[in-house]
Amino acid sequence: MSRPREIPEGAEIIRSYTGLRWFFDAFAANRFTLLIVVGRPGLSKSLSIKEILKRKPLCYIQGRATPIQVYIKLFENKDLPVILDDAEGLYGNSAGRNMLTSLTQTDEIKTMDWLSSTKILEDANVPKRFATSSRVCVITNRWAGSQSEIQALEDRGHLVFFDPTADEIHRYVGTWLRPESQDVFNFIGANLHLISRPSCRLYVKAVERKAAGGDWKEYVLHHCHDIAIQVVQQLIDDPTFRTEEDRVAEAASQVGISRATYFRYKKELTERGQISPVRPIEMEKITLKPQAAPLEAANAPIEHRGRSRESFEAAEEARVS
Repeated sequence: MSRPREIPEGAEIIRSYTGLRWFFDAFAANRFTLLIVVGRPGLSKSLSIKEILKRKPLCYIQGRATPIQVYIKLFENKDLPVILDDAEGLYGNSAGRNMLTSLTQTDEIKTMDWLSSTKILEDANVPKRFATSSRVCVITNRWAGSQSEIQALEDRGHLVFFDPTADEIHRYVGTWLRPESQDVFNFIGANLHLISRPSCRLYVKAVERKAAGGDWKEYVLHHCHDIAIQVVQQLIDDPTFRTEEDRVAEAASQVGISRATYFRYKKELTERGQISPVRPIEMEKITLKPQAAPLEAANAPIEHRGRSRESFEAAEEARVS
């Protein structure tokens, strides 16, 4: 059976934050040379690994950094773990892909080369060749490229597709959303099975809408499935229909979808935990706690340039004290 286009062909699908954390913990413990985590925006992938590695010296590269900018950062942070967070500018062109290929070699020591002369490296006092033992974690919303390039990277590392169920996202948000947002949390939980693409950001934005005096409930409901998917949900939950074929016929009558579309919607809803018997009917019972950490911490920059572990930890202790 073919996978949805957004899921890389060779990826292992992870449905829980516990499962995601296992991979990040293994990377933090130097068990993986290359870890690739793919998943749609708003699932706190970046926050999760930042939380795990917050006291470790590392090289964190985020956004559309150019290949030469990345090369300089890799030199300045030789041997440190490297996090490439949505750095599509790196694997979006041949120079970046060549660099990533060199950086993710399975050898303990990798040789990095910049094949052309440039004043940028001279001004930065960066050589055109250096060795590093850095391990790499790639976090991205999509995994794209030619089949041969992608397969080469997949063969060297661990490729996972993070796609948590709706109730898993809700439980995770319940560990950090502040108590004053309990009504927002409960309302989203009560409508979770109707929301097309639940994400952590939906909760945060609804809280912001509420604080600004806007209609935050309407904002949440705006993210519900389109009418056709809602009809499929309702038919699946309706005990008066004796067979699936009866439901297919009713769906075609109400919204004009085909049999194939009906079963595609049903499969998607089942995988996301948005139809019975896995509907998160108990989610509204979660009570938010005041010591929860805000999602905005995911935006805090992390970048430690060329320091030893001892000097980094000493600096951290001095900063905290």
